Amino acid sequence: MANERRNERVKLLANWCNTISASVIALGTAAPVIVGVYDWFKVLDPVKPLVANWQIPAFWLIVGAVIHGCGHAFIEGIIQKEAQHDE
Repeated sequence: MANERRNERVKLLANWCNTISASVIALGTAAPVIVGVYDWFKVLDPVKPLVANWQIPAFWLIVGAVIHGCGHAFIEGIIQKEAQHDE
């Protein structure tokens, strides 16, 4: 029973990591791109790049991927239930 509780906690932690990574990626990458597109259409300058500072979305994309990877690492810690032999 203790292993089942531990496994559920591990799953919750992995799910939390996945949710945080999705939020970080959405806010850190999508928001600057949307703002850049909005500003680009506001001035209608075809020479101006859509996203002026591409390093910021790239950084948050990497941070989100690392957090997601942590969730995968936590899932590896799940203890498998031993097979029960009914004789």
